[in-house]
Amino acid sequence: LMNFTCSASFGVPPTAAVTLKHRDGHTICEPAVGDGPVDAVLKSIQKGTGVELRVTDYRVRSVTGGLDAQAEATL
Repeated sequence: LMNFTCSASFGVPPTAAVTLKHRDGHTICEPAVGDGPVDAVLKSIQKGTGVELRVTDYRVRSVTGGLDAQAEATL
């Protein structure tokens, strides 16, 4: 993993772009749209690698509180 961006806003489909570096040195970056931000990230990885991913465990926990709370997703 070299980099990733993910965006989720009200009224706009979630998007992601994941940049991966292969062992041989070349990089790939595939943008994707998903049903949510995690789905968009996974679709980006699938598009770039051709590997079908399947989520077997998904957890979300609160990192901060309040109206602008942040969360952490673990797959």
